[in-house]
Amino acid sequence: MIQQNAKPAAATKNGLDMVGISLMVEKAIIIPGAEGDALELVGTPTNSTSAFKEGERLRVQFRPDLMQKAIDNLIKGTGQGAKPMLAKLKSDETALAGSLVALEHCYPVKVEGAKATDTDGNQLMMSRWLTTVSSNFKMHDDRLMLDGVFASAPKIRFDNPKAGQPDEPKAITFAVNANADDKIWVQIPTANGAGNVSRTQTLDWVKERLQAAKQESKRISVYLDTLSSNPQECAPISSEAELKTVLANQLAQGTTALSMLRLTDDTGAEVLTRKVSVIFKQVDGQYEPDTEQTIKTLLERPIFKDLANEQVFAGLSSGVLKMEAIPGYRVSFSGNPLADDNISNKTINQVLEGKTTNFNVIWGNNGENYSRVLLPGIARNDNISGFTVTGFLQEEMGTHTAKTLPTPLIGQVAPESQVTFEEEPEPLPPVSDHGQELEHEAEHSGPRP
Repeated sequence: MIQQNAKPAAATKNGLDMVGISLMVEKAIIIPGAEGDALELVGTPTNSTSAFKEGERLRVQFRPDLMQKAIDNLIKGTGQGAKPMLAKLKSDETALAGSLVALEHCYPVKVEGAKATDTDGNQLMMSRWLTTVSSNFKMHDDRLMLDGVFASAPKIRFDNPKAGQPDEPKAITFAVNANADDKIWVQIPTANGAGNVSRTQTLDWVKERLQAAKQESKRISVYLDTLSSNPQECAPISSEAELKTVLANQLAQGTTALSMLRLTDDTGAEVLTRKVSVIFKQVDGQYEPDTEQTIKTLLERPIFKDLANEQVFAGLSSGVLKMEAIPGYRVSFSGNPLADDNISNKTINQVLEGKTTNFNVIWGNNGENYSRVLLPGIARNDNISGFTVTGFLQEEMGTHTAKTLPTPLIGQVAPESQVTFEEEPEPLPPVSDHGQELEHEAEHSGPRP
């Protein structure tokens, strides 16, 4: 087993573990009151957390101080007039049946330490915020929720407007939860153009170039990497042949597919990681994953730094080493990064203005952290490569690194404690109507379709 110090279970400053809910609505109940209306939702979650299981019926209540905002957001998500829609909800509790909503910062209501239920036996949950993902009143067939994933801290990648000048990289990639005192790694082309030299720069240096890139309409993208949290999808590997088979399967899922390889010994004292993203090719004008070339390129050099591949496969054969592959995808944030009213543009502006509390709350202060999240988004087609993120909310509290992600093979490691702030983070933005590399290569070989 991995010899790591288990971290205490994540908890908020009031001692409650918060979860996110992807709720399929059955009833939206408006309760009149002397000081204003109250809202309660009854439905079934499409995700599972430590607080509930998928399909378990829940009754969700809202914080009194945010009650009116919850009602306003619910009505706004229908795209209907506020007064007529409110009247309809008051007369018909099932008016929004079939709508999917994202609920943030939720926790079980407890009475004398036990989970409370309503008279129908539905578990009571309290929520801070509501956002509609898809409404039965609007054409939202392309809206869906990606759950059951560990997501990396979002990254911003942009073409450097000062590229070509001395000591300037062609492009810059950095995490949105980077701190002012962090060192950001950049790749500087060598004088002869034959390669790159790694150097570090300050966050202010990076933000200055990001601001210029935005003003000059340079290419900018916002994305995050996801890894499956489903134990059944994490594939054990015991030989070179098995590695090839597993990667061919995991990386064939789309042009944004990736796989996290992890290696440890029988003591678990150290975990080595290697993220592999699929190379892609054009076939009849369409982009397709090139798994054969990806695997060939991977095996031409050591998979894990300072460890020969022959040693790896010999160790797997003898049972001294064990390896696994966790499947995942790179998903982009939706919207034009240079336009207003979309999550890409909002994320960039938040970083430039230093307003990153919502990212730090979920991913902590380490740009390499992963967290369990829900990702509402837009599906352009039936392939994950066509999915773009329109928002994010925390599904379970706490963070992991690539080394500590819990799987049956590597072990169950408790997450890092939650970062807490006196200032409340911004809520999930409303869903907008806008609708080939190996990891150790310095630059992308091309844009991901």
